[in-house]
Amino acid sequence: MSAAAHPALDRRDVVRRRCEFESLYHRHKEVVWRYCYLHCNRDAHIAEDVVQEVFSKAWRALERGESTWAPKAWLLNISRNACIDQQRRAGRALPTVALSAAFEIADGSWEADSNGRVAFRETVAALRDVVMEIPHEELEAWFLCDVLGLSSREAAVALDVEAATTVRSRNKRARDKIAAVGFI
Repeated sequence: MSAAAHPALDRRDVVRRRCEFESLYHRHKEVVWRYCYLHCNRDAHIAEDVVQEVFSKAWRALERGESTWAPKAWLLNISRNACIDQQRRAGRALPTVALSAAFEIADGSWEADSNGRVAFRETVAALRDVVMEIPHEELEAWFLCDVLGLSSREAAVALDVEAATTVRSRNKRARDKIAAVGFI
């Protein structure tokens, strides 16, 4: 018997998908927003629009019955593509490194005495200089794995990369460059 023949089955399926989506949204909305904010030139309004687009695409995918073993990575993959699409629609060049915004955010949130703030700002500035020299592919791998905490397998999904070993290699190269100047 089909779900169409039994409306109660269909309603239960809709309720199940809605609950699955709500759970997905509440667990991952913050990381998706931060990712979009950093990749949309720190424009909160644009980031909100892109986040809405990300979760709309996720909802449609769940309606089609798609599911994923790594929902955070899946959402970051949708986010990455939505940010790229947004930059293209706006006629902007794609940012080579969107992570410089993370350092400004961190710099502004530091709470300490004036000597502590100065030392922190100098450290952030030095790290920013190092990060700006790291190729984008390596930087994305480092950001997803070391900053957002994804496994290399999840990061591979987010980056549309075939093998987790590729992500591990890129992340290692980025870490080595950061460690070479004493930050790791």
